Amino acid sequence: MASHSASNGVVPCGDKAPSSHTLARWHSMLRQPLSVYYQDRLRIHFDAPEADLESEENFDLNPLQRHQALAGLLRSADGAAVGLHHSGTLPLAGFGDIAIGALQAQLDALRAHTQGLRAQHPLPWITPAVDMDLDEQTQLSGEFDPHEWWCDDRGRVLHIEYSPSQLLRKTTTKAPLRARMHKLTRTWLQHLVLCANGWEGTSVVAGLDALACWPSLAREQAHQQLLDLAALYQQAWAQPMPLACQTAGEWLATVQAFDSDDASAVAAAERHARAVFEDHVGTGARWPGEHRLSPLLRRHWENFEQLRPHLPIWSARFYGPLLADLVLTRHPPGEAT
Repeated sequence: MASHSASNGVVPCGDKAPSSHTLARWHSMLRQPLSVYYQDRLRIHFDAPEADLESEENFDLNPLQRHQALAGLLRSADGAAVGLHHSGTLPLAGFGDIAIGALQAQLDALRAHTQGLRAQHPLPWITPAVDMDLDEQTQLSGEFDPHEWWCDDRGRVLHIEYSPSQLLRKTTTKAPLRARMHKLTRTWLQHLVLCANGWEGTSVVAGLDALACWPSLAREQAHQQLLDLAALYQQAWAQPMPLACQTAGEWLATVQAFDSDDASAVAAAERHARAVFEDHVGTGARWPGEHRLSPLLRRHWENFEQLRPHLPIWSARFYGPLLADLVLTRHPPGEAT
């Protein structure tokens, strides 16, 4: 089922793409490129939410509840679950205590992985509002997310997002690490904004199994990448963008793991991308693929073959810069959460 709505934060402007953008809308584009055409332009919103299920994660909270509860923990002065029981995001009765207890333990463990970085940036950093003129016609506004923000005595910023989930795809022992793209888009976008405003900063996503890190970018480079995103938004507004975030990330990361002249790279990338797009059947279990979990993808494509020809071009256009400077570090076996 789908519904039409004009209350999605995008100012109605007929068939002309907006020139004033928000961080929230650009993040939605990175998480689901088709959302620009269907949701921003056509105002079509589907009743079923975009799911982000990880079958291997053992939480009593669903993904949205985990995100909201984790944000609540980070906002509290002492990192305690004060007020969350009255927020409506927790399971009822004693199950809420169990869920928050598990999330608090996960957050403590995740923070342990960033202890060294935080020791180098001991001062709290107050996030300013985002209000940027990218060029004469393009504006970007919004707010930084309530992640952890620190700085050192020289003003160098440390930005940390804690993600109580697995950041890495399962690979063989000697294979290069491959990240789950949809876990990284929010922090990467805010990293670009941070650097484009002239701050020297490092951004980190701390997951249960790994750290994803972006070092500081030159101001001009970050600014150009934001302009490139504005151009991609224009294209995605004009016609449906033939891309799916998780599938595209898997395709691109696989290709980049091969030598440039390796003829087997494309076949391997298509195999891995298909495994993310379609349902996966394992021993005694079935994991839904990105296609099944997204009403928007199901609306636009019936199967992987319709998406496959577009992956080589658009995967690199959307997610190449994100992967270019990304440093992935797997937690030591004894420290994985």
